[in-house]
Amino acid sequence: MTTEPRPSAPVLASEVRSRVRRQASELGGRLLIVGAGLVAVLGVLVFVALDYRLDQDVHRLLKMAAALPMILVVAFHPVMGLAAFPLLAPFLIWLPQLPLPGINTLNAMVLGVFGAWFIGRVLARQPIGRRLWLSWPMVAVVVIMTISLVRAIVAPPQGYEGYKAFILLFRNATTFIPYVITALMVRNERDSKRIYWAIVAGLILECVATFTVGEWTSQNRAKGTMGQPNALGAYLSINTVLVASFLLAQRHWFAQLICLGTVAFGAYATLQTISRGAMMSVMAGLAYVAVRSSRMLTVLLVLVVVTSPIWAPESVKERVMSTQQQDEEGSDDVELEGSAQARIDTWKATMYLTSQHWIEGVGFGVLPYILIDTGKKMGLGHTHESTHNTFLRMLGEMGIPGLLIYVVLFACIWALGMAGLSSASSKYERQVAIGLQGALFSVAFNCWFGDRFYELDIMCAFWIACALVNDFVNRNNGELV
Repeated sequence: MTTEPRPSAPVLASEVRSRVRRQASELGGRLLIVGAGLVAVLGVLVFVALDYRLDQDVHRLLKMAAALPMILVVAFHPVMGLAAFPLLAPFLIWLPQLPLPGINTLNAMVLGVFGAWFIGRVLARQPIGRRLWLSWPMVAVVVIMTISLVRAIVAPPQGYEGYKAFILLFRNATTFIPYVITALMVRNERDSKRIYWAIVAGLILECVATFTVGEWTSQNRAKGTMGQPNALGAYLSINTVLVASFLLAQRHWFAQLICLGTVAFGAYATLQTISRGAMMSVMAGLAYVAVRSSRMLTVLLVLVVVTSPIWAPESVKERVMSTQQQDEEGSDDVELEGSAQARIDTWKATMYLTSQHWIEGVGFGVLPYILIDTGKKMGLGHTHESTHNTFLRMLGEMGIPGLLIYVVLFACIWALGMAGLSSASSKYERQVAIGLQGALFSVAFNCWFGDRFYELDIMCAFWIACALVNDFVNRNNGELV
């Protein structure tokens, strides 16, 4: 008989628990391997059935194969799935079309990513809501558009279809989805930086696509994947400003080199659109970023502008300096110099209509149905269906209240940038806030020379930048994430 004390029950219980954990971990790893194998076999069988039984086109199979890894990333790490949005946004017209009115592939992906994240947070009993700095002005914009839609349906012009106008309103409202979902999902600086690098990658991909597989007009203006030079210029100018500010937050030389090359590539591609609005937009945004961030960058920018008559392409200089008018009507692709007169005529017609409806406007989506006829009655020969100016569109369709709400949204975005500057705790956060304000200048210029505010492929990165500033402002002010 031994006199040594027996081990106590708590020691035995702890040993049993540790053994169970080890066995469960080993079993879990084996089950994961088996599960992955089964999924792979099932995937192969599905592709074989689609190819040999259902005669699907090869390009569809390739798109599905490319989408599978993204689906797995979204399922197991939804925040990483957010990085796909700024990457895919400029290629929206290349993505498969969905048979759902008002819903495109990018919107569906955004909602899918958010759904995966939402379920995970609910199961983990973690908080979901947080302060959204731009929620109320965004809601106000949607509300005024809805009221304007009702006004248009009550007294519609000839050919006006309320159903199509409602779909347009819904699409306009979904433009804000990237901001809302990114602001809810991104809750630390590591994820924030990953998303911002995706913005950089998206700009690189669009620039590469512009010079390789992108389309060009007969006047040698780049259209890229956007299908229209001014639309491409708007995207390039906004994103180039965002990347320029991000450049100044980098410490490693390799990251600085990537961002610097991206800014140069983006600025050069913007010149190839020969869009005067885009060129002014990128210069205004870069000037703000340079003045707020770096004296060296400011001097460099001044040198670039001063020497531009030497290195700028002849087509760009002719576009900027030209005032010649053409008599025949045509699109911007054909009527290069006449586009300026077309804008002026369209703005005159819009202001005439606005003078008849200062308060209530003509109604949501009504201007395209009456602008050309109004221009003809006024003796204006170059009036377009689109106002080519988001500010005038809001004023013309929704009256003074609509324009005021739109301006308030811009003011709130600026205020969000200022809040980011005052609460920034790192160089990265400061540059994200400056980039947002610089990009806001670019957005304002693009909205003055075009109607781009509600186009998701152009504005996606901008709204994501708003959400990233929203995130660190909340965190630095003591929000529990």
